[in-house]
Amino acid sequence: STSIAPDAEAAQMSFFQRLAGIYFEPTKTFADISRKRSWIGMLVLLSIVTIGANYTLMYRMDPADAAVKGLAMFKPVIKKFMSADQLAQMEDRVAQEASQPRSFLARHSQVVTTPISLFIAYVILAVIFLLAFLATGAGISFRKTLTVTIWGSGAPAILVTLLGILFMFVKNPADLDVFPAYNVVSN
Repeated sequence: STSIAPDAEAAQMSFFQRLAGIYFEPTKTFADISRKRSWIGMLVLLSIVTIGANYTLMYRMDPADAAVKGLAMFKPVIKKFMSADQLAQMEDRVAQEASQPRSFLARHSQVVTTPISLFIAYVILAVIFLLAFLATGAGISFRKTLTVTIWGSGAPAILVTLLGILFMFVKNPADLDVFPAYNVVSN
């Protein structure tokens, strides 16, 4: 009897079977992903969920509050270069500009930028993993590393982002974090 190498076999699972399998049958699913290294569907789904979370955040959170909270993340660095008065003026200016009506393009540019940003982030992460694999002597291709990276980290990201959307509707808008997934964190 002749046996076919696992990489040469045709994939057995559809996209939605893989998506469910990531959570319930990861060994079988990753073996199927290894046979057919397709990641575009997962990236598209993750992009759609992320865009939905960002739109939910825009709908629920005051734009001025979002801008000030976003600026607050950089305060430790900014404080090294600005006085307290300059920082307060900057916060006021950022809040005022964020309250101004935005153009259609500015409000909806994330439809284009989100998939590109996610792809770039996953490529960088896959390069880091590939270098680690190669350092340990593993013979693995970049495409296989990218596919496993997107499927392996994309599936939990979808769940966290969906929970983030749910919590954004439940939480007080003043208590929301500018990163949708951070709204899931509890103490």
